[in-house]
Amino acid sequence: MPPCAASPKADARASRMELYKYCKTEHMNALMDSNTLRLGTVFDWRVSGKYGEMVMDSNEGTITLHSGNVVSYDWRFVPDFQMQSSVEEVEGGRNFHNTLLYTTNVYSFSAAASYSKDDHVRWFESEGYDSCYKINSARLFFRAISGALKNCAFVVYDKIQYYDPTLQNLIFEGTFHPALLKHKEKYGNQNEVRAIWKPTDKVAPIAPVCLTMAGISKYCERHRTLDAMR
Repeated sequence: MPPCAASPKADARASRMELYKYCKTEHMNALMDSNTLRLGTVFDWRVSGKYGEMVMDSNEGTITLHSGNVVSYDWRFVPDFQMQSSVEEVEGGRNFHNTLLYTTNVYSFSAAASYSKDDHVRWFESEGYDSCYKINSARLFFRAISGALKNCAFVVYDKIQYYDPTLQNLIFEGTFHPALLKHKEKYGNQNEVRAIWKPTDKVAPIAPVCLTMAGISKYCERHRTLDAMR
């Protein structure tokens, strides 16, 4: 991965994001009325049977490498990358081949970059998400979460990088972090934006947590419920 800086224009676009969170009405009410939300983790979405097909991803936060070639122009999060490699004995020496790129577990909050009624119906049918709230300032919303999440450092928020695992060479533009990776074929239509936080203690176990943050609801508004649209 060449050591080139990420585009300032891309960072500026991210700072102005408005987001849409599909959820159950009870969770929207908890945020709007009590300033409380649930913050998940990347590894938690790997658990089979815990979530529906639109959420559960056994490969969350990983890339299986066929050729070992990954190109990115964003070098900021290189320390957060983990790599699994294989070694092949060849005539005159050894051939090292990168087989898997992955992240350690991090806290994560996901939402959509835009609202779609058709997508909302799909979320309702799959996950029971009958409501949606709008986050008017992603920057301030995530800043409030950072203030309440103890012993953690905010990393980044940006759009998910959807990739095709069948390609020999994987080229990524924009923000590149292993926790922002998802398969294109199954999840590419979700238009997801994700914020991530990592524990300051690298070996500390983490799990989803409910946070109450005074005033965080002022950055949001109720957007839609499916009943209201029928």
